[in-house]
Amino acid sequence: MPQTLVTLFNGHILEFIDDLCNIIENSEELLNIKSKIKKVILISSTKPIKLWKDSCSKYDIEIENKNYNFFLQKSYIQDVKNDNFLFTLFEKYKLQFSKEKKENKEKIMQFIYNLHKISKMYYMSKTN
Repeated sequence: MPQTLVTLFNGHILEFIDDLCNIIENSEELLNIKSKIKKVILISSTKPIKLWKDSCSKYDIEIENKNYNFFLQKSYIQDVKNDNFLFTLFEKYKLQFSKEKKENKEKIMQFIYNLHKISKMYYMSKTN
């Protein structure tokens, strides 16, 4: 079952990026990110789910509550220390997403929620 969850997670994160590309014009950066994620998956299929857990578990309550406003108002400077590229990218997309219709914000948050649930299920299955 853990490998099935990894496959599900990896497919869903790529689907998430595709959906973001449909929302955001000139999404070349997102396509580059998708390409990098595909390469990471080829090297280690579990790496994306591990990175998700390491980066997102501290936001468990906000994700569980699907509180997209928290993420749109949050400063990411501490999350991406020493990486100006990532910080600039986060801030750019945060600004773009804040201008989106509520429907798109909820759709983005649902993807995040789903990825988070899959990640939690994966790690729970590893402890059983």
